[in-house]
Amino acid sequence: MLQYYFAGRRPSQLALIRELNANRDHYVATLDPAQPWPLPVVIWGSDDRIFPLPIGQRLARALNARLIVVPGAGHNLPVDRPEHATRALRDALAMTR
Repeated sequence: MLQYYFAGRRPSQLALIRELNANRDHYVATLDPAQPWPLPVVIWGSDDRIFPLPIGQRLARALNARLIVVPGAGHNLPVDRPEHATRALRDALAMTR
């Protein structure tokens, strides 16, 4: 997994992970449950083993958002199924217009 996802990007990926962990409370505090979700869509991979599909389904329900499932994709949709992930993202963005 490290070879696949971090190849050529290890320093920036580690910096991102450290920054997210260090400032987690700040990011959570900026979320306002009274505000609507800015994008009425959740895009999820059908074969995500890190956050399985039922978690995505619950998240979409909690956000009152439409769920777009990318078939055959795992946790990294743009890598696993780039053409399907791109189509799902275009569909999601079209809904915001």
